[in-house]
Amino acid sequence: MHLARPARLAAALLALALAPAVAQDAKVQPTERPFLWVIEGDTPSFVYGTIHVPDPRVTTLPAVVSQAIDMADGLFTEVPMDPGMQMAMMRHIMLPPGQGLSTRISPELYKRLDAYVKGKGLPGAAAFEQIKVWVTGMQLQLLEFAPQLQAGGKSLDQGLYDRAREAKKEVGGLETLQEQLGCFDVLSAEEQARMLEHALDQLEAPAEGDRTAPFEELIVRYLAGDLDALVESLNEQQMGSDEEMSERLKKALITDRNHRMAERIVARLGENPGKSYFFAVGTAHHHGEEGVIALLEAQGLTLRRLTAKDAGTLKRAPAGAGR
Repeated sequence: MHLARPARLAAALLALALAPAVAQDAKVQPTERPFLWVIEGDTPSFVYGTIHVPDPRVTTLPAVVSQAIDMADGLFTEVPMDPGMQMAMMRHIMLPPGQGLSTRISPELYKRLDAYVKGKGLPGAAAFEQIKVWVTGMQLQLLEFAPQLQAGGKSLDQGLYDRAREAKKEVGGLETLQEQLGCFDVLSAEEQARMLEHALDQLEAPAEGDRTAPFEELIVRYLAGDLDALVESLNEQQMGSDEEMSERLKKALITDRNHRMAERIVARLGENPGKSYFFAVGTAHHHGEEGVIALLEAQGLTLRRLTAKDAGTLKRAPAGAGR
């Protein structure tokens, strides 16, 4: 889901401070219920829901997803994921020179952050000193993936983008970096601190019953292909209990962006008849009446969700046959 991407980049900077990398399980099996929809037509295009983590259970693609990527002429993620854009993103999530995290949050919250981070093997909250408060709050949940990043692992989105670029396909983004990160301008300094506090509340809570780590729950529900359950977990983990702030943030981060990305998907398809595209965005963007899938259908497109059983059935019309 989209909230994780900026934090992932900062987490990569911290990876070297953690324990040695762990080996990936070669026996990982791909999910049989990927969040993959085909936009039907003589030349089909595809919409794919991602989760922005490097876990091999997620990055091990079902054959039907690989075939859709291979068929496509171009692949678009939320924002372009080339090295230049990632460096620009790092500049956006860092605090201005002369400012530090310790001056942006209360001493009590900073002390709590410091204790939690030290418990994860990092040299305290100082590791986050130059990172914006809202990024820090989300980054904490990603520390468990630092060994994979250290070993050269890539998030699902990055892996898809690199695969398409290496295959000489057209690549790009459905949004600009400023459009995506500008969503957090709706949060005041106090609200960003509350986001950080909420993240610590979740991560520090003792295991009870079937409770799992926040990202583990998301991954399990992603692999199960249960969109309603996945979005429910995402909202609980990343929005918090402040209803007014949650609704404002949801509108900026999800709903408004859904409309923007759906409009740009429709425009690209209309401007390039006969070309097949693979659009990969956070799975939360596909949920509900104002999700990307519903918005594309409202524009007259016919979409059908695929499963692992659809592998080998994807076809496109011969060149020149039209869409």
